[in-house]
This record gives sequence, structure tokens and C-alpha cells, in this order.
Amino acid sequence: MKHHQQLVDLRAQIIELERQQEVYKNDLIDFSKQILEKLKPASLIHEAFSELKKDSTLSTDVVSGFIGIATGYISKILFQGTSHSPVRRLFGNALMLGVAGLVSRYPDGIKKIGKEVSRGILSHFKKK
Repeated sequence: MKHHQQLVDLRAQIIELERQQEVYKNDLIDFSKQILEKLKPASLIHEAFSELKKDSTLSTDVVSGFIGIATGYISKILFQGTSHSPVRRLFGNALMLGVAGLVSRYPDGIKKIGKEVSRGILSHFKKK
């Protein structure tokens, strides 16, 4: 009889462990689905933009960086033109990196200079 009771207890423990295993398996599947959803490119982009909306200094830095890169690229194009000379291309790349760094590092100073230049140009046209 004791042997029979041990078998019943053992089977009950096995059934409980199998139930636990099923619960852990379902939890693991749900967790992996959540991870895969968060790693999708659309989710990553959405999360990055939602972070930008929350932190105004971060969005200002991103905009300043973008303006710096665009300004650097434009200055490179203006300097380099259609030249295919390797030396001129090298100096164009160096100019692009320098201008991009300056504009992204000092956006307020660049804005002040831009306003003064635009005022000067506008006042010049108003005189005529």
C-alpha cells in the first residue's frame, strides 16, 4: 500500500511539474513575442521619436546636428563644385566636417550671425 501511495504522489508531482512547465513555456513565448515586437524597425523609430518629443534638449540637439551636417554638405558642394581632383575633394571633405562641427556646436552664435547678415542684406535692398 505504501508503494501505491508513493506512485500516486509521484504522478501528482509529475502532473504539477508538467503544468508549471506549460506555464513557463507560455510565459517565455509571450516574452519572446514582446521582444521581437520591440525590435522591429518601425517600433524602434517610433520609440526614438517619442523620446525626442519628451526631451526638448535632445530634439534641439538633433535639429542642430542635422542643420550642421546639411550646412557642411552645402559648403563642400560650393567649394568642390564639379571638380574631380583628389586634393580638392579632400579639402572639400575637411571643410564639410569642420563647418558641420562648428554649426552643430555653436547654433546660437550661427543664428545671430545669420540674422545680422540677413538684416544687412535687407537694409541694402531697402535703400535702393
